[in-house]
Amino acid sequence: MIGAMGHGRQGLRALLVGGALVVGLAACDQPVIPVNDPTVSPTSPASAEPVAGINQRQRSELATGGDFRLGLTTWTEDWNPWTQELSDQLELVLAALRPRLFEIDAGGTLTPNPDWLDGPPEVAWQPDTAVTYHLNPQARWGDGQPVTAADFEATWRDCAAARGDCADRGFDRVRAVTAGAGAHDVVVTYDGVYVDWPFTFIDGPARAGSATVAWTRLADHQEWTAGPYVVAAADASGHSLELIPNRLWWGQPALLDTVTVSQVDPTVAAELFTAGLLDTWPLELDPARHSAAAQLEGVQIRRSEGSRWRLLAVGQAGPLADRRARRGIILGLDRALIGQADLPGIGWRPTTLGNLVWQPGQVSYSDQVAAAGLEHDPQAAAAALDAAGWRLGEDGWRQRDGQPLELVFLVDPDDPLSQSEALQVAAQLRDLGVAVTLTEPQSHEAFAAAWAAGDFDLAGQGWNNQLQPALSLAQGFVTGAAGNVGGYSNAVVDADLESAARNQNSAARARLLAAAAATLAADVAAIPLYVLPETWATDSTLANFGPSGLATLRWQDVGFTR
Repeated sequence: MIGAMGHGRQGLRALLVGGALVVGLAACDQPVIPVNDPTVSPTSPASAEPVAGINQRQRSELATGGDFRLGLTTWTEDWNPWTQELSDQLELVLAALRPRLFEIDAGGTLTPNPDWLDGPPEVAWQPDTAVTYHLNPQARWGDGQPVTAADFEATWRDCAAARGDCADRGFDRVRAVTAGAGAHDVVVTYDGVYVDWPFTFIDGPARAGSATVAWTRLADHQEWTAGPYVVAAADASGHSLELIPNRLWWGQPALLDTVTVSQVDPTVAAELFTAGLLDTWPLELDPARHSAAAQLEGVQIRRSEGSRWRLLAVGQAGPLADRRARRGIILGLDRALIGQADLPGIGWRPTTLGNLVWQPGQVSYSDQVAAAGLEHDPQAAAAALDAAGWRLGEDGWRQRDGQPLELVFLVDPDDPLSQSEALQVAAQLRDLGVAVTLTEPQSHEAFAAAWAAGDFDLAGQGWNNQLQPALSLAQGFVTGAAGNVGGYSNAVVDADLESAARNQNSAARARLLAAAAATLAADVAAIPLYVLPETWATDSTLANFGPSGLATLRWQDVGFTR
C-alpha cells in the first residue's frame, strides 16, 4: 500500500491502532484530540517532515505537465470501494478521485484537509457524540454539484449493513446525519461516546445514490468522483484508465497532463521501463522483480516501511494456556531472523516490531517486548518452559506428565509468508525440544474455518495498522470478542481498552493504550514480528510518489522534476 488509503480491510486480519487527530471543540470541558497524541494545531497541515520513499519535492521544483504511466499488478471491473474490498493499489488510484476529509502524516497524525473542510470539525460529547463538519464551500462533485449533507446521510444509510469499505467505519454507531446551522455544515450524531468518529467519513461521503451501484463505467459517471483528477477514458478489456486534471477542482491544481493507469504483466515490465512506456510499478516482495528493476537505468527502487505488520497469533488454550509457556516460546524465537527469512532477495532488513498497538515512527511507540524482558534468549526460554512443567526428556523433546509439548502451526495456503514463518518457527523451537506440526488446509474456506474456530497454537498473520484506537484493538483482544480467535483474556486489558474507548482526552487515552500494550506484550497475547516494506520501481525524475508508509499521498503534487 502507498499511504494509508484503505480502511475497513479485515478479512482474517486484525486491525491495529495509532495516530492522532486535532479537532475543534464544543460543549466539552477540556481540550480534545479524539484519536491519540501528539498535540498538533487543529489548523496546521500534516507534518512537513519528508516522507521516505516518495522523492518529496516542493511544487515549485516540478514541471507543469507531463504524462505519468502508472503500472499495477491488480485490476477490477467494479471500482466501487463502498461495496467491496479493493487492493491497496486500486485504492491508491481512487485516492486521486475521491473526497479526503483528513490528511495523515508519516507518524500517523490526522489533520483536517483544507481542500474539504473549512476549519476543524467541532465535537460535542454530551448527551451523545455530535460532530459538526464545516465543508469547504467550493467542494463539489465531478458534475459541478455541491457536496451536501444529503450525500453524508445517503452514505450512512447505505453503509448501515457494513458492506465492503463500510466495515469498521462506525456507521452502525451513527444515530442521525443532518444539515447543520450553516449552509455547508453537516452534523453526524453517534449513540454515546464514540472517539473513533474521524474514521467514519475519513474518505468523505459517496455521492448520494452511488454507494450501492457498480462502478464499471467510471468515464461515464464523473458525478461519482471528486478529486484533483477525473476519469477521461476507460478500457475495460485492456485494463486501463486515463485520468486528467479535474477542471472543477478548487484546490491546488494537478501538475500532470495525464495519468495512465494500466495492469502490467510482470514479464514485460522491465521492457516497458526501458522503452520509456512505464514510470512506476510495484515490486512487492518478489525477488525477481527487484533484481530486474535494479538493472534498469534511470529507475529508482523506492522503499519504506509500510502500514502492514506480520505477527504470530497465539492460541491461549492447550499447551500454551500457561503464560510461562507462552513466554518460553517468544524467548525461544529469533524474530529478526524470521523477518529476514520471510523477505529474501529484496534488499530490505525488516524492523523487528515490539508493540501490538503502534509501530516504529509513531509518537507513542515503545518496544514493549523488550521492556517485558522477552527478546530472544534461549537460556531464559528453556527456564520458562521448565517452570511451566515442560522439561526435556531423554529423547530431546519436552514433556509434561508424560505428554510431549507439540504445537500446531496453522498455515494459510494463500500466504507464502505464513508458510515461511511456520518453517522458521518449527526449526527454531526444535532446538528447545518443542515439536511443531504444520497444518495447511487445502482451501481458503477450510483455513478460514480453522482460524475462526481457533484450531491452532500458532499462526502467521498479517495485520494492518488502521490508525484506529481502542475499539479496533478490542476486536482482537477483549475477552469474548468475535475477532479474538486466539481466546486471549485479561480483565486488566478489557478495562483499559473500555476506558480508552470512552476517554475524550487524548493524553489519558494514550496512557491507557500504552498500559494495554504493555500487558499484551507481557502476556504474549500475540507475537509481533516486523513491519512489512512497500517497494516501487520508479522513474528517478518522478516526485511526490512512492511508498509513503502511514502518510496520505497528495495526488495534485505528483509530478516530474524540471
